[in-house]
Amino acid sequence: MNSEGLQRLIDSARALVDGGADGEAESRARLVFADTVSVAIAAGQRAEARDLVADHPLTGRVRHEAPSDLCRSSLLTAGGGWASAENAAYINGSILCALEMDEGTRPTGHPAAHVVPAVLAAAQAWECDLGSVLDALLFGYEVSAYLLESHRLTPGVHPHGHIGGIGAAAAVALLGGGDPLPAAKVAATSMLATHWGSCLDGSSARNTWTGQSAAAAVRACQLASMGWTGGTSVLDALLDGPLAQEIEAEAPYRGRPRIFNGYFKFYSACALTHTSIEAALGIRGVEPENIESVRVRTTRNNLKVADGSLDTALSRRFSIPFAVAAALVEGRADPDVFDDPSAAALSVAHRVHVEEDPSFTACWPADAPTLVEVVLTDGTSLSARCDNARGVVADEALQSELRDKAVGLHVLGGKYWDIVMRAPRHLPVRRLMESIQPPVC
Repeated sequence: MNSEGLQRLIDSARALVDGGADGEAESRARLVFADTVSVAIAAGQRAEARDLVADHPLTGRVRHEAPSDLCRSSLLTAGGGWASAENAAYINGSILCALEMDEGTRPTGHPAAHVVPAVLAAAQAWECDLGSVLDALLFGYEVSAYLLESHRLTPGVHPHGHIGGIGAAAAVALLGGGDPLPAAKVAATSMLATHWGSCLDGSSARNTWTGQSAAAAVRACQLASMGWTGGTSVLDALLDGPLAQEIEAEAPYRGRPRIFNGYFKFYSACALTHTSIEAALGIRGVEPENIESVRVRTTRNNLKVADGSLDTALSRRFSIPFAVAAALVEGRADPDVFDDPSAAALSVAHRVHVEEDPSFTACWPADAPTLVEVVLTDGTSLSARCDNARGVVADEALQSELRDKAVGLHVLGGKYWDIVMRAPRHLPVRRLMESIQPPVC
């Protein structure tokens, strides 16, 4: 994509929010914002999140107990606190994907995971209101989702950390009242090249991809405002070359912003495992010792997570064999199932075989069919199929279900959810976040 194409995309996406987003689009953006921040708060209770804000000789003091002129942006880690916009965007973005429960879109990508941390941090630094944040999210989501939809990634390339950051930078610039194009071009000049292998082998630094992208978005706006320039040559060279192939996608249009194409996640694992999980949950009353083998037939796209390691919490979240085993043995796919796996689930995971069903592949990305068949030691078999997991466009999540998700994730869930969903557009985001500082755990 050249500079003119990026300008057209930004102009088209901006039309979605010029004069304010319509009621339906704003409601959807509010749901995405609430769910994304709620997931980050839950992930922020983990030990690695607390360590991320500790004082360190190389990074100094990141976390401050109270807001100040230079540290107005809230941290979503345990105990809360405040940091500069760039540091807050980095930390909140880096913890966000640890549970693999953040919102995403088909055919690939997680626009909100890139846009929300950047916009939330910048909004507090600039004293913006909630309505401006929701408009910026809707706009940035559209830019990121369009770029993801208009590029077919090369096998092995992961969508985090590069394309989403362009939309994040454009969103922060819009929020600040500037021209989104220069910031988007600076972000496009500073892209990450990320790979699925880091997810499959459990490299936890992978979680920082969205954090680096969100922080770079904040920095890109600063650089653009100072006259630093970027370009689209990286997009032309890498995103229509070794990293991806540019393809045609429908231009943004006001009637159906791409944020409506997103899905919400109810299981603590990569979305490519979710139809496998739901199919396995449909098979009841099977004792682990009676399982001879498990056969999973699914789409080619889902084979990305068919052979990962079972050695770490992250790699188990990217493993269909483990996700299916956990669903069969534990009857759930909550965070602790992946963090602290049972011996029975690990044993069954080694008996799971995953293969493509071409007829299922033909359904993607509208549907993601999966059939799970369990063969028992007595020779009998049980099977169940899922075409779409709860939360996707074809099986929309209810607002009450998303609130229940927040309640189940952390003690602030219900209070936080109600505050965000009821807050007026004119409420300063700083006041919103002051009212929901995460507890010390």
